Amino acid sequence: MASRCGLSLVYSLLAYILLAFTSTPVLTRAAAAPAPAAQELSFSVGIVIGQAASCSGAADAHLMSEDAHLGHLLFVTRLASEAGAMYMSDLDGVRHRILFNYTWYNDGCEPQRHEALLSKLINDDGVHFIFGSSPAFAQQESIMANNFGRLIYHCCHGQDELLEQDMKHVFSIQASNSRYPIQALQSMVVAGGVSRLYIFSLENDGFMASTCQAAADHSMELEQLHSGFTLVRHRRYTSEEAANRPSLYKDIVNEAISEGADAVLGCDFKEPSMNVTQQFRAKQHYLKALWLATAPTQSDFAAAADRLLMHAAENVLSAAQWHPGAHFADAYFGTAAQYSEDFEAAFKKPPSEMAVGASAASYSLAVALKQALELCRFPDLAGLDSNHTVPALDMDRVLFNQSAVECVVEPGMPVTTTGYEWVRYMLAKQRLVTIFGKVEFDESRRNIAKEVVTTQVQSGATEAVLPLELAARDLVMPAPGSSQDSPSSDSQFGGLSQGAFIAIIIVCGSGCILTLMGIQGCLYRIRRVKSLDSQLVIEPKELQIISAPECQWDDSWESGKAMYKGTLVSLDPLPEIWNAGVVDPARSSILKQMREGEKTSKLASTKESGWSSSTFEIQGSSDMGGSITDSQTDIEMGGSPKASHVGFSYKASADLEGCSASQFECDSPGPCSANGPCSHGPSSAYKRTKYSGSGSCPVFTMILTRYEVLKLFWRSRCLQHPSVVPVIGIVWSLAPHLPPSMPVLVRECQELGALASVMENETMTIDAVSQFAIAKDLSDALAYLHTQENPAMKPILQPRLEGVLLDKHCRARVCVPLAALSEALSGKATVWVERTRENARELAHAEEIEDVQTFGVGIANLFTAGKCCSNQNSNAFLQVNREELVHGTVLPCNQYQSILSSHGTEMAELISRCCSKHPSDRPCFVEVKEQLEAKHSKMIHDAARTRRNSSASKSSRRPADAASSSPSADELLYELFPVHVAETLKSGRLPDPEPFPMVSLFFSDVCGYTTICSSLQTHEVMDMLHRLYSCFDELAKDKSLFKELGHIHCRCGIHCGPVMGAVVGTLNRRYGLFGDSVNVASRMESTSIKDHVQCSSPYMQLLREQWPEAAALAVAQVWYALLPPCSA
Repeated sequence: MASRCGLSLVYSLLAYILLAFTSTPVLTRAAAAPAPAAQELSFSVGIVIGQAASCSGAADAHLMSEDAHLGHLLFVTRLASEAGAMYMSDLDGVRHRILFNYTWYNDGCEPQRHEALLSKLINDDGVHFIFGSSPAFAQQESIMANNFGRLIYHCCHGQDELLEQDMKHVFSIQASNSRYPIQALQSMVVAGGVSRLYIFSLENDGFMASTCQAAADHSMELEQLHSGFTLVRHRRYTSEEAANRPSLYKDIVNEAISEGADAVLGCDFKEPSMNVTQQFRAKQHYLKALWLATAPTQSDFAAAADRLLMHAAENVLSAAQWHPGAHFADAYFGTAAQYSEDFEAAFKKPPSEMAVGASAASYSLAVALKQALELCRFPDLAGLDSNHTVPALDMDRVLFNQSAVECVVEPGMPVTTTGYEWVRYMLAKQRLVTIFGKVEFDESRRNIAKEVVTTQVQSGATEAVLPLELAARDLVMPAPGSSQDSPSSDSQFGGLSQGAFIAIIIVCGSGCILTLMGIQGCLYRIRRVKSLDSQLVIEPKELQIISAPECQWDDSWESGKAMYKGTLVSLDPLPEIWNAGVVDPARSSILKQMREGEKTSKLASTKESGWSSSTFEIQGSSDMGGSITDSQTDIEMGGSPKASHVGFSYKASADLEGCSASQFECDSPGPCSANGPCSHGPSSAYKRTKYSGSGSCPVFTMILTRYEVLKLFWRSRCLQHPSVVPVIGIVWSLAPHLPPSMPVLVRECQELGALASVMENETMTIDAVSQFAIAKDLSDALAYLHTQENPAMKPILQPRLEGVLLDKHCRARVCVPLAALSEALSGKATVWVERTRENARELAHAEEIEDVQTFGVGIANLFTAGKCCSNQNSNAFLQVNREELVHGTVLPCNQYQSILSSHGTEMAELISRCCSKHPSDRPCFVEVKEQLEAKHSKMIHDAARTRRNSSASKSSRRPADAASSSPSADELLYELFPVHVAETLKSGRLPDPEPFPMVSLFFSDVCGYTTICSSLQTHEVMDMLHRLYSCFDELAKDKSLFKELGHIHCRCGIHCGPVMGAVVGTLNRRYGLFGDSVNVASRMESTSIKDHVQCSSPYMQLLREQWPEAAALAVAQVWYALLPPCSA
């Protein structure tokens, strides 16, 4: 029959001492001091201690189990005192005090006795809540408690296997033991330099086996992250094997040495762990790290093994649930040091992690009871006022009778359940800070918030070193030795101690080595720069300039043409790169931010981090400032071409949130003239322009050395593919044609110019075969470029396919922007990865998938040019209602329908996939390339059939006398093409494209043409057009001009500039003019007014030189443009 303890702590301790080793149970009933107006809620709790020594072979497990009992007893005693009293008020405002009646049974580590006493605890004693004992009996008592519907709270068991059985009444406050070796293992590899790991574990102990298995699993992950690390062997054994084989631990050490292990991780108890350590010392084998599961956490092990371990390993690590030196604390017990003092005062010994875990579990349960019952009212107490004595409540009824409590989550939302289930629910949802660590349960009632403490033996003591927020000491690699290992103070060298002398020698030697390495690096850099200079830099005198680059009305640049060593080349100004010079003091603070940001900012693409040239939309005349409305703005700096550094624009996105209100003043030279970016037009003088960042953030600047810029150009030159525009070199300065601070990229000339310009050319139509060939060329080039790894390419395609050029055969070539090559500055080697259909999508980078959408939008615009209402702007879909887009894509429905009718279902679906809003739905370029190649032969076959049908139709309508029609055919040929082009075509050859440095272009239109047609008969309209055409034909013949086919009407516009003339097409050959000048002339016509000829400023300049009388008749118009037009 159980003995009952008295009301005081002294009597409880006396009863514990007298009955600790008897089979009779001890019941401690905590009584509270009298507290008027407070109702006692006394809950019955109990534990059956499992003496695990004879079960697991661990000699110290008995004491650990006793510590768990003492931890519960400490909390129960404190809860009964006024200092630790816990009060709560129910929904009716009645004040209650929570108490625990605590029962403890000693089972002597006999499984049958443990089961019988646990049954007695539940059935005879009627405890409400059970505390778990040792890991040896965790499975048995959890099943019994769950079957009886009693909540069991484990303080000393953290294995996952038990909790994964999902018994709803089983809780554990410990962290999973599978997390024990993780932090230490990472530190060993990263900070300790461990490369070869050996693991040994006791397999018939669940805790030891699962701990080392978790270490082995994590080692496999570390092998993927650290190429130099490997797990050489995982040795498993049982306690029977260890007992029958005395040489087992010696064999383990020999095996680890033969495998070349420089670190060992062991999962066994203290004596076997010490045995292994002694064997390593006897073999004099040096280890970088030694991790043992439980032994180093015991003070006697650390004190006895300090000197031994320092000879066996650099650092000895372990893990624990709790450490007295760690920064644990809560509101109930205080700090870990205060808890240790209270425990030692009560039981004359320091607390173990088992004791602390037990106290924390008791505290957690009490808090759950308090939180649950605060949301309830007790009908048995209804109608009582403050004058009545509050009767005692039957706790069995409160917990197990549904009518005894009424609980609500929120006002008006009652919870229909028993008080017991409500307490269990509140414990499952609990988030609490305890002296043992944080408490938060997952769906299996495992504590997922608890941190495991990594410990290290330092100077004869075990110290907490990880995690950092709990650590009392820093993790040391290697661990410091004890004071006895310190060098003798008698060793002196010139007045310095031996350690100081060695340190000075090491520092001086390291400095000399670093200095020599720096000199060697500088010499290598100089040789490398000279090598790149000789291969990439082109002197201006080597170029025979045909047409110099010209600044356009929007501050962009039109490429020039030149002959270089007998080859026609393109001269592309690089306004985003300039030679650095003197920085204006007004922006010195911006430059300082920029230079500081270089350490943390990473180069990125135009679309992600904003490497770009300026794209301003200026509102106002050329003499006025304006506001920047584009989302990307460069702050550029000009200077001397002889400077050793150059600048490269990129967007510094960090710390720029909310910068839309910022204003920047431009005082320095810029791209469009020698005077700077503030000058708008070729002849503008220096101006001070104030930019307001309305709705956009500024793009700051990063300074690169000339060597780094040459590296970018060399990387670009190494890209060799038929559909990539070859880079020939760079001209640092092309003065006086360009500002002296602006470099020029020399590329192989692509005769037809930019694809975007051709698409905007109203006189030019690209047939279906050429459209398909352009799409195939782009997919080939991009599939090649995006197979690059280490470093990977940034996004390549620009909006509207601006960087895509056409050669003389109307085949597409990609200009790779320098921003896409920015990762080349990282110094990583370039690897080309072979991709197949099976692995292509898996290997695709985010940058490639981003390019796929740009490709899809651009090709859709190419296929539907002139057919759909959407313009050629790649962002046109932003102007379309959401209902007008194909579902899940950025492709307008009208474009999709047009492609479907002209190119078939397969092509329409491919472009739709490319335009998907979701990156995961887009194909990679290898897939796009394969689908286009599969469709290529069918496309050519359809085109050939169309051509044969067209030829047969023409032959059927040809006169019988073919000879009589020949002169008419020749005349028609000379009308359609210039003379020299017609002669070349008659000889069966395709003429080469030819550049024209200066051509005047005339466009015209009829004002109100639709109204005129609606008021005239058809034959009258035809007669009017015939007379109009004839008039222009006579003028062209009289002035020896060539009239390009197109719409000739009466509202006129003129512009002059460089163009490229070429014959394009396969089914219907056309002679066309290409270049930005054609588009500007068209805009002059479209913005002109009735009965006027609108001309641009460059044309007016020529007119003043060649026909000043006509120029005097021109009337200047007020326009908000950078090239003010005139009207005559």
